[in-house]
Amino acid sequence: MSDLKDSIQKSKEERIKKLEALRKAKQEREDAKKRQAQYLEPSQREDMNRSYNSDLSLNISSDSPQAQILSPKKADIGIKTFNKMYLMPKAKSIVYEREIQVEIETDSEDEEKTENKGVRNAANERTGKAETKEEEVAEAAKPKEMDPEEAEVLIGTKEFGEFFNRCSFVVEKALEEKYNVIEDFILQQKVEDPFDQKGKMKLLQMLHFKDEDRCISSLDWSAHFDDTIVASYIKAELSETKFPHGIINIWHLEDPSVPKHTLYSQSSITQAQIYPNDPNILLGGSYTGQLLIWDLRAKALPIQRSPALNKGHTFPIIGISFAESRHSSNCVSLSSDGKLCVWMMSLLQTPVDTFEIKQRNEISINCMDFLAVEPWTYTVGTEEGLIINGVIQGSLNIEKEEINNQTMAPITSVHNHPNTESSLLLASSVDWTVRLYQKGTGKQLMSIDAYDEYVYDARWSPANPCIFACCDGDGNLDVWDIGKNIETPYTRQNTSSKALNRVAWDNNGYRIAAGNSASAIYIYQLEKDFAHAKNDDWLKAIMHLGNNPN
Repeated sequence: MSDLKDSIQKSKEERIKKLEALRKAKQEREDAKKRQAQYLEPSQREDMNRSYNSDLSLNISSDSPQAQILSPKKADIGIKTFNKMYLMPKAKSIVYEREIQVEIETDSEDEEKTENKGVRNAANERTGKAETKEEEVAEAAKPKEMDPEEAEVLIGTKEFGEFFNRCSFVVEKALEEKYNVIEDFILQQKVEDPFDQKGKMKLLQMLHFKDEDRCISSLDWSAHFDDTIVASYIKAELSETKFPHGIINIWHLEDPSVPKHTLYSQSSITQAQIYPNDPNILLGGSYTGQLLIWDLRAKALPIQRSPALNKGHTFPIIGISFAESRHSSNCVSLSSDGKLCVWMMSLLQTPVDTFEIKQRNEISINCMDFLAVEPWTYTVGTEEGLIINGVIQGSLNIEKEEINNQTMAPITSVHNHPNTESSLLLASSVDWTVRLYQKGTGKQLMSIDAYDEYVYDARWSPANPCIFACCDGDGNLDVWDIGKNIETPYTRQNTSSKALNRVAWDNNGYRIAAGNSASAIYIYQLEKDFAHAKNDDWLKAIMHLGNNPN
């Protein structure tokens, strides 16, 4: 009997332990549920509760021993259900079998991998070649040291000497400038109207030599550089100066304060021009009749000169011109006694040919002009008021025509029209007029009587066939447009009280240089729309002059 009681008591204790374990497990599940619910939305919490209630419900009958243990009182009154128990879902376990895991590759994948590998190899090959080429270029760019013997031979060659002289001149010019020649000032420059209120012409610069006792004898714009002008000077007879008699200044408009080059001669220079084929060579004629050549790369004195007495000139040279041929470079000079000489530029010891402008009476030549397209055709103006046209053919000098000035006043300048289709001739004289003639007929087409002083020079514009410029003894620079008005000039600028005696247009026809008797040079710029004529302006001007001759 005692053994039975012990077994019952032991069984009861075991059931109590199991019940406590169940309660403890339930409490742990509820705590876990609360912790999980903290991170869920309210709607998600309700869904989770319904899921747990429907899937994890535990129904225990009242007859079962578990019901009796959990709640004996409820079992007595017929309650057949027990509080629902909630269990956390178990995580799905992943099981790996003991097998070799491999991927099955198809033929297309093999081909794709092969292509990718080929592309990578080609790219690597190109990259390697590019790197190799860059290394070769960098290696070639490194300066190589020349052997002293090779350097000495190279320095002695003619090509190196020409290169060194040319480049050193450019570098020296850049070093002499007062501004940075590398910097671009175009973007920093303000656009302003360079003209006056009339919009016709404005003074750009004034080039003044410090010796005021000299007169400008010639002006010539460089055919190589637009900003370079050459001026020759004649010394006054009673002037006392420390400078030589003959001076040529080469001005650059970038720095008009001082001339870039100054060349000297023992006698006064009457004419000076830049050689068309070389910007460093200058040809000049002197008052004593010598022909001189300067090289800007050499010293300031002439490198060649013609002998004073050897079939050359013995009177002042009043005109020079270049006449190129296939085999040689020639120049033509004319002295005031009417003697024409043809020279080779490489040899000035003796002229190639000499000619005489013969007339019934002795004449004195004041001025001359050669046609630009026909360098052997010339026009001269004389002290007696004659205008003579001629041509040099081989060893003959053929005088074609003689035009008589009605007043017989000395001719100060003559200039043939630059248009090849035109035969107009412009002439100025000391009778205060500028006259326009028709070559071939000798007919006077126009006479401008708008001056109170001598007219010393008149020159056609190279860009507009209707425009010419002239200067007088009152210091006036006039620009005429015969296509619009022949009574009054298009514009007039008074430079100073000193007489203007030389006028020169630049190659573009925009700027005019005028020199006076006190060594000053004035640079004016015309309005660009006016400087170039329209297509029908030239025809209208010719028809007007032909129908209404003055």
